[in-house]
Amino acid sequence: MPMSIFFAPDQAAGVRAETSTGPVLTIIVPVKDEEEAIGPFVAEVAPLLDGLLPAVGDEPTWEILFID
Repeated sequence: MPMSIFFAPDQAAGVRAETSTGPVLTIIVPVKDEEEAIGPFVAEVAPLLDGLLPAVGDEPTWEILFID
């Protein structure tokens, strides 16, 4: 299944705002009857996202939305 990743324009240019109003990156993952696959998916993807977009203080810079 294809997945799209969208970056905010300022993040794509490598510019990070000093104050964050929320995640810079949201990955939307469609799921249906996939409860068993969500844990392994997050375990694989979260470290990659942490490496690409480290948290700013206590605020995460990415999120994953699972849509049923």
